[in-house]
Formats: sequence, C-alpha cells, structure tokens
Amino acid sequence: MSTYKEPKTVSLSYFTSLSREEEFESSSASVIPFFSITYCLSINIAIISCLRLDCVRNKVWVASCGVLSAGLAVLSSFGLLLFCGIQFPMTVATAPFLILGIGVDDMFIMISCWQKTKVMDKVEDRLAETYEEAAVSITITTITDVLAFYIGLMTPFRSVQSFCLYTGTAVLFC
Repeated sequence: MSTYKEPKTVSLSYFTSLSREEEFESSSASVIPFFSITYCLSINIAIISCLRLDCVRNKVWVASCGVLSAGLAVLSSFGLLLFCGIQFPMTVATAPFLILGIGVDDMFIMISCWQKTKVMDKVEDRLAETYEEAAVSITITTITDVLAFYIGLMTPFRSVQSFCLYTGTAVLFC
C-alpha cells in the first residue's frame, strides 16, 4: 500500500458552520490582555487632556466623571443582559473599550461647548447653552451607533450578534 502525500502546491483546509465563530473567539481571546494597557492609556489621556494649571478651568473631575459614566454604562448594561440570560462570548469583552471611546467623545464635546460659553454668564445660562450645542451632536451619534450595532444583530454569527447586542445596549446606557 502506498500512502498519500499532499503536493507542496496544494493546501487542504476545512470549513464548518462554526469555523468563523471559533476564529472570532480565538482572536478575541488573544487580544484581551492588551486591553488593560489600552484602558489605562485612554483614561489617562482623557484626564490629562482636561488638566489645566488654572484651578477654575481645570476639568480633571469632569474627565474622571466622564470615564466613570462610561464604566457604569458598561456595568449596568452588561448586568442587565446577563440577568436576562444573554450569552456572553469572548468577543463581547472588547466592547467596553468602544463604550469608553464613545463616552469620552461625548464628554469632550460637552467640555468644548462649555468652554465656548461666556465666563461672566450665570452657571444656569452656561449649562443651558452647553446642552443646546452638545445635545444635537451627542444624540445623533448615539442614535447612529445604536442603530449600527442593532443592525448587526441580523448577522448569522452568534458571537457577533452577542457583541452587537451588548455594545448597542451599553451605548444606550452611556
């Protein structure tokens, strides 16, 4: 009997209905350790960029609260979905970084609008003007982000569906 030798120019691979989903899972698991470094860098950059030498214009606490708000959005939305029994694949572990980015972006928009207001106006007037300017931008980006993630629920891959559900819900909480 002779044994079959695979030619050097031909490679053989197999594909099943779960192959892509398994690949999503394995690639997510290999990237997870780098996210803690990325979280720390993102949080530090957000806080340092709001640091001013003038105590009145210093927005470190605003930046800290913006980061905290994004973290609480992740915790509450993930908690709700886990309570409802929704599966938590490894791909969902990357979602908090996206939520942090969206939350910090909204925070920077609010700070930018606040800094454009007149310093001599009353705080109530400055807040009203800030919300008037920032609300449209934040609302439009939030709606488009949520729609994009919820449209992702139509994919045939369960891990991608879970990722889109968790991330879209977290954006709603953010």
